[in-house]
Amino acid sequence: DWSRYEAADEAQDDSTSILCIYTRHNIKKSSHCGNYSWDKWNREHVSTQSKFPNSDTDNHNIFACEGQINNYRGNLSFANVKDSGGTRLTVFGHLTDCYKTSNNFEPCDEAKGEIARACLYCSVYYGYDLNDIFDSINTCLEWNAKYTVSPREIYRNNIVNGLQGNRNPFTDHPSYAQAIYGGPES
Repeated sequence: DWSRYEAADEAQDDSTSILCIYTRHNIKKSSHCGNYSWDKWNREHVSTQSKFPNSDTDNHNIFACEGQINNYRGNLSFANVKDSGGTRLTVFGHLTDCYKTSNNFEPCDEAKGEIARACLYCSVYYGYDLNDIFDSINTCLEWNAKYTVSPREIYRNNIVNGLQGNRNPFTDHPSYAQAIYGGPES
């Protein structure tokens, strides 16, 4: 199973590493989690496996991630978290651009659009309620519109399509989110 995520989350310009979804740092592909550390990675379900088990093997929902920040996220809702003392996360001595409160988790800006589109996909494909994944549908729609599809996200969509035979239509057409849910145009 690891090889699917190694392929989908391969780091740009480094075929020996993966790119972690929340912190956007590279870790060697072969450094799978045994013990959590900054240089080990695990798999993260952005629509959490415990709440939404029927997408537990879908590559559009699962990303490479450090184990500790994966634990920090847990089942918390994605949200915009105010940067106030103690909300910014440090992972194994590395200050990240991720934030957490007792109810919400905010990834770095580079991950927000990709996460929003993965959750939009899960909402349509599996019937998940975005309000169970985000603090509000509006946050998801805002991230989709504000953080546009990157070449990295297109690459990942192409690889996942080759691995499991389907695409994330919100990566190919971010405007589908507005057509379905309303909200800001992307």
